[in-house]
Amino acid sequence: TTYYLQGVSLIGFMIEMYGSSRFAEFCRQLRDGKSLEEALRFAYPTKIQNLKELDKEWRKYLSRR
Repeated sequence: TTYYLQGVSLIGFMIEMYGSSRFAEFCRQLRDGKSLEEALRFAYPTKIQNLKELDKEWRKYLSRR
């Protein structure tokens, strides 16, 4: 249950902050075989470069809520 809630929160953050089209592109990149970090760099080139940045930005988002 905790993992599900974290997943919902993370996806909500990604869509709210960067838009659904970028999230859809991120998902397409994963579907097409890119690694998680490659997909992040491709879909969010000026925003999120790796998992560490994603985690940092998500935590900032959560702290403001």
